[in-house]
Amino acid sequence: MLAFGFVFGLLLPVLTGFTVPTTTVLLQLSNGDTLPGGTVETIIDAIFRGIPFAFLYGTFGIFTGMLAGTLFGLGGWTINLAHSSRSPHISRYGSLPGSVLLSAALLGFVVLSPPTFLVKLG
Repeated sequence: MLAFGFVFGLLLPVLTGFTVPTTTVLLQLSNGDTLPGGTVETIIDAIFRGIPFAFLYGTFGIFTGMLAGTLFGLGGWTINLAHSSRSPHISRYGSLPGSVLLSAALLGFVVLSPPTFLVKLG
């Protein structure tokens, strides 16, 4: 589970960077900044521009992605541990409170931490 979270953290910035030009074109079309006539060509051009964007955003977000992926993997491992418990009560009802607790702890950490510390994390 930890490896899955790590791979997720590595691929997320790359995939996000790949979709940035296409998303920009679709937002411009939705706002009325571009005309619908040349949308197909513009989207095809945006897909090809997405390849260098994937590497650019992938390198910028690699540390943050690895950190988030590790937290995601540890949370998934903890929830899986509760779900596969031998105790029928923990197995049946343990994963939901566990996931809510982990989410609340992460949200509390992000809300209560000073922004300068969060910037240093990535």
